Amino acid sequence: MEIHYQENIPDHFPDNSRVWIYQSNRPLSISEEKEINNLLTGFVAGWNTHGNEVNGFGRVFFKHFIVLIADETKFGISGCSTDSSVRMIRQIENKFDLDLLDRLKIALLIENEVIVKTYPSVKKDWEEKNLPDHVLYFNNLILDKKEFCRNWLLPLQQGWLGKKLLPLQQSL
Repeated sequence: MEIHYQENIPDHFPDNSRVWIYQSNRPLSISEEKEINNLLTGFVAGWNTHGNEVNGFGRVFFKHFIVLIADETKFGISGCSTDSSVRMIRQIENKFDLDLLDRLKIALLIENEVIVKTYPSVKKDWEEKNLPDHVLYFNNLILDKKEFCRNWLLPLQQGWLGKKLLPLQQSL
């Protein structure tokens, strides 16, 4: 699996462009990924905020994540334009029988495979030392392109998840 995902983001988006990440509960098939990418292309082509065209981008990454990016340098994204993107995500959920809005699951990259787990399961695996040292997790809490390019994939010990897990290890 190629983890240089940054190469797939158009260069013309400034670092402060907004990013939304929607994680799937299961991997997408090749045909689902292709169809969803087509839907995202259609959506961002018509995405607007108060009648102004949003410079947007949408794509599936790692067969598990829908990423939307919006350049807010000319026009800020309003509640209505955010709502329209969430409606589109819900339509994708319904069409492909996915769960894209469950923020309680954590995606790990283990041996080049995305594994989706609950936090209690990750915590238990961490405490029992059942996770490889080099495991990465997808930090879906990022907000902009700069952070997406630098901190979306992090070692388990870093970021918000590391702050929760490291004290557990120190108390063992």
